[in-house]
Amino acid sequence: MNNNNNKGPKCWICNDTGFVTLEKKANQYTYEYAERCTCKEGQKASSKIRSIERELAEIMAMENYIKFNEGK
Repeated sequence: MNNNNNKGPKCWICNDTGFVTLEKKANQYTYEYAERCTCKEGQKASSKIRSIERELAEIMAMENYIKFNEGK
């Protein structure tokens, strides 16, 4: 995460990694998978990787922002 002087990342969705890790439950198993962020870092990745949906991106951004501010 780009956390210089507690400014926070450029992208609150992925914390500047370009990817978001998600979980999916199926057949009594939990699977982890990644989706590409819509930010500049995420757009560097292959277009074969699914992009995160807007609604989920907004939720992730809000959660990451809250976590960041709780750590101050």
